[in-house]
Amino acid sequence: TNWIHVGTVCGIELRYRYNEFQCSLSYSGTISNIITAYSQGYFWNNFPEALMPTMNILVPIVSNQDGLCLRCYPFESKKWYLASMKSDITNTVETYICGEYTYAHI
Repeated sequence: TNWIHVGTVCGIELRYRYNEFQCSLSYSGTISNIITAYSQGYFWNNFPEALMPTMNILVPIVSNQDGLCLRCYPFESKKWYLASMKSDITNTVETYICGEYTYAHI
């Protein structure tokens, strides 16, 4: 499919596209809020449940702030989150991130 816009959360736009077997995520933007360590972070509500992964996924985000990640725990919550998985994360505001991630959704 073409890229479908899920929404913008904390300054980060999330889009997806899919086929019969795989789903690709694309995220980009400048973080507009502080993401505290080990927090649930910020989440996108509009992701289709049928395209959720079948297992927990944590996607590291390369940036000037170690510890940022996209995560999805489909059995706990049917949402994708922007979160921190590191205790000593400092100021995330104005950190630019972008990337893509592909997973099987069957």
